[in-house]
This record gives sequence, structure tokens and C-alpha cells, in this order.
Amino acid sequence: MVQDWWKNFFGDATAEIMFSGMAHSRTVQEVDQVIHQAKLKPGARILDLACGQGRHVLEFTKRGCHVVGLDYSRSYIDRAKMLLKRCKYGEQARVVRGDMRHLDRYFRPASFDAVVFLYNSFGYFAKRSDDTRVLRHVARVLKPGGTFVLNTLNRPGVEYRLRGLMAKANLDAFYMWMELEPKVYFLDRAAYDPQTRRTQAVWLIVDMKKRAIKRFHFSQSVYSHQELKTTLGRLGFRIESLWGQLSGGRFHRHAWHQSFVARKVK
Repeated sequence: MVQDWWKNFFGDATAEIMFSGMAHSRTVQEVDQVIHQAKLKPGARILDLACGQGRHVLEFTKRGCHVVGLDYSRSYIDRAKMLLKRCKYGEQARVVRGDMRHLDRYFRPASFDAVVFLYNSFGYFAKRSDDTRVLRHVARVLKPGGTFVLNTLNRPGVEYRLRGLMAKANLDAFYMWMELEPKVYFLDRAAYDPQTRRTQAVWLIVDMKKRAIKRFHFSQSVYSHQELKTTLGRLGFRIESLWGQLSGGRFHRHAWHQSFVARKVK
């Protein structure tokens, strides 16, 4: 595993792959689902962790919420600031560059009505103890009775797809490629390591015109829903609702994603 891969992964090249084909309607649908499940009201103060380029931040502000976004990627934060500057709702939001393991450096206790952690951005750190540390900080910055919304991978679903189905196909990993533009190709190799309970992926962007190859590494700790429920319970949370994909859909054992609302009860 490449240590601290997340410090260099999230830039212009990978953003083009992740976001260029994403319809705005998907962001609207995702925010609709979060607001419905978490019962958020206009005027709510929300912290969007790993806010990326600010697509959810912007959509929450359109619903009358006051939002702070935090992300480590400098280019993503710059992009988010530009989007907010162009938006008439931009004064209701701000974005901050920082490390989510140190939320106490940026925010006071009980500062937010809700914390959202969307688009599968949880579990990137090398140590699982750092994931727990982030969740502890989430509890700290939430007001009593506040809500935490998390969308992340579901470990049994990852094991089923990246090990079970790949084994049936006699493959050691999941392979995918696509043509980004004429003579520019994207290749993805994704696998799951049961010993570390992490996904491991390599992204290659092959530019035949420039005769150049860019290589990116992606790795993520994955958790079962019960594991997260137990950890959050120890931190004073109670799970209130559970579904699959962030935009909606039923959760089941082999679902690829889990999305849920946890309320801070103590």
C-alpha cells in the first residue's frame, strides 16, 4: 500500500474521471435523500467532510442550509471556492482546507447540527484507529441531538464482488478500461485484501499522443455495517435509518454501499 496516497491522488486528472460525466441531477437526488433521511431543516448548520469540489456544499446551500466544507485537496478547495463565488447562495457557505483527523483545530465543540460524509470518502487512512479518531471528532463538533450521515463501502458487498465474483470468473482482481478521448485511455485494477480489510486499486491514464503514463494508487479500509454501528454506539450515537446507494435504494448484505443516519444521543 502506498502510504498517504490520498495526499496526491485527488487532483485535476482523477477529478476528470470521477466527475466529468456526473449529471447535476445525481447531486440533487443525493442531497434530497440526505435531507429526507436526516430530517434536515432550512437554516441547519452542516459540516461536509471530504467535500471535494463542493457539489454537495452548493446544493445544501440552495436548500437554505449554512454549510462548511472541509477537504485536504488544494485543487478541490480552489474549485469549490470558485463555484461558491459564482453562486448567489455562496455567502451561506465556506470551504476550508484541512486534515479531518484534526477537526479540533478548525471547529469548536457542538458547532454543527449535522455532519455529512458523502461519496465514499471514509477509510482512506493507513491506520483504522485514525478512522475511529475522525468519528470521535465528528461526535465532538456535533450538537447534542445532531445527526451524522455516512456513505461508504459495505465490507460484505466488497468481499462478494471483488473476491467471490472475481474467483468465479478466474480473475485475481476487477479490471476496467475506457477511452477518455481519442488515444487517451483509463485503466483500473481493483482488488480486496482480506488480511488488511482494504481495497487496493491502481489507476493508469495512458496518453498515446504524448506517450505518457500517469499512475495513481487508491486504497481504502472497508467496514461492515455492524462494525460501524458498534463503534458509533460507543461514541454516543444511535443508528436511525439505513439504505444502500447514497441517492437511494435498499441496503442488503451484498450491497456495494451503505448509507445511514446516526444521531448523537449522549
